[in-house]
Amino acid sequence: MNISRDFKVGVLGAGTVGLTFAACFESRGVDYKILAKKIPDNPVEAFIHSHLIILPQDRFISIYDENLSKDFDLIVSTVKRYDLSESVTMCDALLKLGGSVLSVQNGIYVREEYGTLSPRVIHAPIFLVSEITNKNIMIHKIPEIVLPININHQINSLLVDSGIKAVKSPDIDCSIWKKIIFVSSISGICSLFDADVKGIKLNQEYSAMFQNAVFEAVHVATKEGILFETDAWNDAIISFENLPAHFRPSMAYDFIHRRRSEVNWLSGIISHLGKIKSVPVPTHDRIFETLRKREMHYVPWGMERIRAKSVTM
Repeated sequence: MNISRDFKVGVLGAGTVGLTFAACFESRGVDYKILAKKIPDNPVEAFIHSHLIILPQDRFISIYDENLSKDFDLIVSTVKRYDLSESVTMCDALLKLGGSVLSVQNGIYVREEYGTLSPRVIHAPIFLVSEITNKNIMIHKIPEIVLPININHQINSLLVDSGIKAVKSPDIDCSIWKKIIFVSSISGICSLFDADVKGIKLNQEYSAMFQNAVFEAVHVATKEGILFETDAWNDAIISFENLPAHFRPSMAYDFIHRRRSEVNWLSGIISHLGKIKSVPVPTHDRIFETLRKREMHYVPWGMERIRAKSVTM
């Protein structure tokens, strides 16, 4: 591969996205570590199109480890949005001078959350279809990441050489909005009705609500000044049609397992901007209000923030 073997990469977060990056890096011999809250008891099996890749336990390192390396050239931040602000200090401490953060979180206003670190942050939307089972992670489609046109050559080479489809965009904000349009809609509908993609397609009401959610998000984006080169509504519908029948977004699993979700940064932000821009978004309003109440029933947001702030990262 073209990337120097001295180029050290940290993958922050061991969820679906983090393990997908790790599997790609492992398959191409990248020098990387997975920075995780918990170390798995056994090596993790990853399947990319049925090709088995083993993620050894020594690739995982606890974020609480006092001997954690502080000389990473790149940190790929895959943590959930609700953990992002707490992870910024860690990213700043672990990067070597001149190092960068590749932030792939859902939503808008991501770079702003990094504060003084933001000049070193690349917010890049990633499109992937992966899921974690009880025993392994299944990667159904090669990840595609959209990068700003002026992306550092070394980082671009790292991603391409790792088998990740990297696309450069002259308008990264447009690409970021395209992702939130799709993810907020599919995550919201699947979570609201506890349904997979097949269940949405077979139910006329669910399918219509998904299409309405996409339309509303596109309308909000245009009011925000986003100029789409292609039909953003049609692009989202095509993406939906191409999903595996039994696929569920990660937020849907969060509600199944009664965990905190990203609804505040998905349908929540569409609902919020709709009010500011005087754009009616009844579908996203319903998704946000219903799921927020459901989530608060088992994860009090105030206590979650207190627990998060009590952890020194």
